[in-house]
Amino acid sequence: MEMSHLSPTLTILLMILGVATVGWVGLLIYRTVVGHNEETDLIIGKAEAHLAKEQHDIGERVVRLEKPIRVLGISVGVLGLVTVGLWLWEGLRNF
Repeated sequence: MEMSHLSPTLTILLMILGVATVGWVGLLIYRTVVGHNEETDLIIGKAEAHLAKEQHDIGERVVRLEKPIRVLGISVGVLGLVTVGLWLWEGLRNF
């Protein structure tokens, strides 16, 4: 199938899938960059208390990203399956 023969519905689904996939990958990369700064060192003493707060804040950021990443990942999977199903259905219908 050439791109010019795709139905408008399939074209729209492919565009939505592309945008959702880019957003999902962007969140995964952001989580990796933020989580890379997280350390598992034991911090003892008042002089290092600000380091403990920074590590706690980084940990909270990573945890807050889990739900959007999961929801967007599931959405990308479902959209991918629907897109492939519609593409196959259209292909078999026009066969």
